[in-house]
Amino acid sequence: MDIKKIIIAGVLTTIISTILDFLTCGGFFNWVYQLEPTNVWKPMTGMTGSWFALVFLGGLFFNFILAWVYMLLYKAIPGDGIKKGFNFGILVWLVGISPGLFAIYMTMTVATIVIVYWWLFGFIQLLIFGGIIAMICSPKVEGLSRKSEAIVNEEEVKEEKEEKEESQTPVFGVEELKVKEFETEKTESELEELNEELNIEESKTGEGWGEVAVVEEDKKALKI
Repeated sequence: MDIKKIIIAGVLTTIISTILDFLTCGGFFNWVYQLEPTNVWKPMTGMTGSWFALVFLGGLFFNFILAWVYMLLYKAIPGDGIKKGFNFGILVWLVGISPGLFAIYMTMTVATIVIVYWWLFGFIQLLIFGGIIAMICSPKVEGLSRKSEAIVNEEEVKEEKEEKEESQTPVFGVEELKVKEFETEKTESELEELNEELNIEESKTGEGWGEVAVVEEDKKALKI
C-alpha cells in the first residue's frame, strides 16, 4: 500500500472540502442554519481560529482513512478508472452518511431541510472525493487500455478452448473404438451361434446350405 498516495489524496480532498464548506455552508446555503430550531447550534463566537484548525485536522484525518479504505477495498469496488472512485463515493454515502443522518432526524430537533441539505451535499462531496482518490490511489494497472484488456481476454479464452478440445478428443476416440469393438465381437458371437444351429438343422434335414453361405459371407465381411 502506497502511503504517499494516501497522504496526497487526503490533503487534496481536505482542501477541496474546506473550500466547498465555505462556499456552501458559510455562503450560498447559510440560510438553512437560520431555520428553527436554532438552539441546536453552537454560538458563532466560539468558532475561533483554533476551532477552524481543529475542524481542518479532523477532516484531514478522516480523509486519510477514506483513501486508505479505497485502496484496501480496491478489488471489490465495481467499475474501473474514475468510475470506480464514483462508485466508492456512493457506497460510502449509502453506508456512512445516510444512516447517520437518519439517526439525527429520528432523535434530534434539527430542521428537516437541514437534514436533506446535508444528505444531498454529502452525496455530491463524496462523488468528488471518490473521483480524486481514484485518480491518485488507483494502481498503475488501470492504465491499460480497453483494447489491450480485450486482446488478453480473447487469447485466454482461445487457449482454454484449445486445451478443452485436446483433452476431450483422445478420450472420445478411445471410447468410440471400445464401443465398436464390443459391437463387432457381439455380432460375431451371434453369427457363430446361428451357424451352429444351421449345421445342426442341416445334419438332420439336409437343408440350410444357403443360409450357411450367407452367414459365412457376413463373418468374412466383419473380419475385413
